[in-house]
Amino acid sequence: MTDAELAAFVGKLRTLLTDWGAEGEEMARGALARHANLTPAQRAHVEAQVFPARPSDTSGTVNVSGRLHGTAVGVNQGTIQLFFGAQPPPDAKPLLDSYLRGLIADHGYLRLGKLLDRDRSGRDQAVMPEIALLKVYTSLTTDLLRPVSDQVSRLERDDFVQALKDGNPDEQLPERVRLPVRLPHEGRAQPASQPRPFSIGERPLSALWHAARQEMRRDDESWEGYWYQPETLITAVQHAPRLVLLGSPGSGKSTGLRHLAVFIATGLLSGRKTLRIPFFCPLGPIAQELSDDPQQDLDTLVAALLRPALGAGRLREGLRAHVEAAIIGGKAFLFFDGLDEVSGIREATCSGPRSRRERIADAIRAFARQVGHAPVVVTCRTRPYEQDAAWQLREGWAVRYLQPFAFGQVRNFIARWYAATAADGQGRYRSDEVAPRVERLIELLSQPQRATLRSLATSPLLLTMLVLLDYNNTRMPERRADVYEELVKLLLDRWEGVRSSDVDRRKLRLGERLGLPYLTVEDLRPALHELAFTAHQQQVDGRGVLTGPLLRDALERFFARKLNPVQPNDARAQAAQPREIFMRLLLEESGLLLEEADETYVFPHLTFEEYLAACHLAGRDSQGISLAYTQWVAGGERWREVARLLMGRLLRQEKYDNLFHWLQLLVSPRCGKQQKARLQQQRDSLLAADCYTEVGRQEAFTTTQHDLQRFEDDLRSRLSGLLQQPDPALPLSERIEAGTALGQLGDPRLPLAIAQWQTELARRNENFGEPTGYWCYVPSGRYQIGDWPGDEQRSGSGVVGKLQSAARRILTGGAMIQLPAFWLARYPITVAQFAPFVAEGYGPDAERWWTPNGWQWKQRNKHTEPWGWNDARFNNKNQPVIGVTWYEASAYCAWLSEQLQPSGYVVRLPTEAEWEAAAAYDAQGQRRSYPWGEVEPTPELAIYDASKLGRPAPVGCCPAGAAPCGTLDMVGNVWEWTCSHWESYPARSEKVEADFQQSKEYRSEENVVPLRGASWYDGSTSVRCGARDRYLPVNLLFNWGFRVILSPLGIGESPIAENPKAEH
Repeated sequence: MTDAELAAFVGKLRTLLTDWGAEGEEMARGALARHANLTPAQRAHVEAQVFPARPSDTSGTVNVSGRLHGTAVGVNQGTIQLFFGAQPPPDAKPLLDSYLRGLIADHGYLRLGKLLDRDRSGRDQAVMPEIALLKVYTSLTTDLLRPVSDQVSRLERDDFVQALKDGNPDEQLPERVRLPVRLPHEGRAQPASQPRPFSIGERPLSALWHAARQEMRRDDESWEGYWYQPETLITAVQHAPRLVLLGSPGSGKSTGLRHLAVFIATGLLSGRKTLRIPFFCPLGPIAQELSDDPQQDLDTLVAALLRPALGAGRLREGLRAHVEAAIIGGKAFLFFDGLDEVSGIREATCSGPRSRRERIADAIRAFARQVGHAPVVVTCRTRPYEQDAAWQLREGWAVRYLQPFAFGQVRNFIARWYAATAADGQGRYRSDEVAPRVERLIELLSQPQRATLRSLATSPLLLTMLVLLDYNNTRMPERRADVYEELVKLLLDRWEGVRSSDVDRRKLRLGERLGLPYLTVEDLRPALHELAFTAHQQQVDGRGVLTGPLLRDALERFFARKLNPVQPNDARAQAAQPREIFMRLLLEESGLLLEEADETYVFPHLTFEEYLAACHLAGRDSQGISLAYTQWVAGGERWREVARLLMGRLLRQEKYDNLFHWLQLLVSPRCGKQQKARLQQQRDSLLAADCYTEVGRQEAFTTTQHDLQRFEDDLRSRLSGLLQQPDPALPLSERIEAGTALGQLGDPRLPLAIAQWQTELARRNENFGEPTGYWCYVPSGRYQIGDWPGDEQRSGSGVVGKLQSAARRILTGGAMIQLPAFWLARYPITVAQFAPFVAEGYGPDAERWWTPNGWQWKQRNKHTEPWGWNDARFNNKNQPVIGVTWYEASAYCAWLSEQLQPSGYVVRLPTEAEWEAAAAYDAQGQRRSYPWGEVEPTPELAIYDASKLGRPAPVGCCPAGAAPCGTLDMVGNVWEWTCSHWESYPARSEKVEADFQQSKEYRSEENVVPLRGASWYDGSTSVRCGARDRYLPVNLLFNWGFRVILSPLGIGESPIAENPKAEH
């Protein structure tokens, strides 16, 4: 490493320390440890420059709990000058220290409401002591994997196995997890390019790790590739100064953002760090402050952001000008939490109908443009964000999806939780009792028979609840709804058994405390359920805010009905006393309702509100089902989680008729006598699939007589129709969801059994662009192949580029090719379609289906299935099969052709000419750049890297991108093997190669098998009809697949023995 390179490296490491404190130091030390090109002297120099020795004492300490003890240092002079400028005011330090301490006090503790108080049972024992966020926080990860180094790693087998074991996500925290990616092309000595981050989609880290372990075959002597690690939240913020953080309910979005703010504030108050100042702004409350003039929204947003810094009563008003200047100057971290907690319902404004969520998003966009390089992070639930482009931040904003916890994160959280509860001696268990409880709970979650419980623990919120239940010796539930139910029962149980006084110590039941001794806790549950439902109906603030008058009126009506069921209005005055007592119990003892401000009340977490609202609907039986659907139609995604929890509640209560009624209502094309709009029908079918999965599908109805077969047939029909003709308002994410659900149910678009294939053969027609089923007709004719406009631009500019372009045109200029009529499969071959071949096509009696070279390769490598066959990322039944070599794709075609025995035809791979003719030509014989025309690719038209899936999509999710003949996914999703010779293109690109030579040395001259169409992993420049690539017949990758053609016998065959370009 040169001196200049060494200085640049030192500068990068110092930046990490400056910007990220303790976690930055860990990242910097890791980067130094991984750097392989440093001499010992250079390494020592970097160590001294970046990690100097620190003084042994400081004037004060900072406890990691977030509370400052002793004479804490507070912010240092560097931070003061960074924030205030060269001439800070005299009171700069106390003002800034005061703000940061307030930030920690507001956001530095777990939000568990009155669970943090002592119970009222007379035992004077904490149900849960106060817990600082920094003590229990476990790193969250996003959907991105980042390369640990750009250097290729080469390890002997034993060393690789040990390195893999050391990075197991089921044992380690994300910072120590390591996932290997083998060099992508078998036999290639060097990678084609530097490694780059990539999305893993919805695939869990543990599944990735186990797939990597399986990929190391028994006969492999060494491994060569790159090591990757999961991106943590703090790393995501470091790399993306404009970040949208998405996640499912309870995934830790708000907690992660609060932790980051508190972590930075604590580092600043230690006096050892010079960092930007953090600002944390919940978006839900801002919605209430918006006027009817959107022009004022930015001012409202900024005022809300500044409010905590200025303090109650504006006691820190002296900070205002400096805070504004610092924010505009890019000297702050700006965190906006909960875009989904703002209503997405359109309402009248002076600028026309707009939703508050859309207005807040516009204000954030405008704000971000004015704050320089200051990092801005916005959190939102995934589905609400993706449903409407109006509130998507888009240009200039990176999007990350929070991943579920791997078991290593689960282990860490449980251990840190129990350690934190015992730290100050105020918890239920002593320090010596904690370790056995931790081991017991981890062992419980590790048991194979508790797989469902373990899946719940992957949600940070549900894991917190499970640990809380364990802490209180509650039975471990198995379903999401049951977790909420047990925690609610734990909270409400605290109302019972309170001592009447210090004199007689008699236990009072809840009814006695209300002056209504005949009432039990269960009698009062409906009041709580109704409050939650009422709160969730509020559209101004997405959290569900209850005003004081609304809360009192609801409770007064409830108690009036209890006092006088016949004439409740006559009992309203008498109901006032139990109403006030019950309100006090809700606020002061149960923790199920919090007073956010004067006469403003909220539930402690949106998911609690959603579960209790679901309980309200479940308690009203068939009326509740109708009411639930009314809310779903009116409120959309806001009611999805309520609907899912309603399923769990009905299942727990064994209300199977109501449960099935709900599912039938969703799949029906009508609501009563009224026809549903198409968009509503399609979103209903998505919710039906989601709810059906929530209860375990057929498993939930094993003891009932409901007609599940008809329901599933209806659901498949609705989902299939959605994919074939989606409403224009339905985004790609929902089409992917429909495709995934269809794969799990059984996709009727795809022939699987031989009888189904035979049926599709009989259904085929000769109507171009109007296929009646699986096979798409391409008429005979002369087609220009090759010589695509724009190829010369891809050669580059200047003399060299022109020479390359000229050479390409001489060698591969276009040719007119005569093709007979043929039929091409509408979709790439899927996992489910390939599965029967896996069952019999790799066995000892399967040689007749393989080419001679293919059989030798299979036998030599003991190959028994495609790469990634058991990988959850790639094995949904209607995803394209990936990880197949050309030999496997060709053998499948021979096997299928033998099964079908189509008279006068053969099933095989298409040639490049056939593939290109089907992809590019319309009914008038005009050639297109893209299957859909000349419009450049978008995620609505094809599956490619801009789709951000991290995996292949279920086939046929982009019907707008169909080729004129009717085929789908011709470009994007997966590259597709063809059966002509690379060097025959274009002049002899219609010639079929019977086999391809493959030596053990993997010679470059054997790299002659073409693929077409690009994939989910590629950029838009590859997503076109003219894009080509070539590889060895034994190469395989996670984005290669194939589709089949039905071709007349004897057309285009050119045995390898007659091919002068192939080695024999």
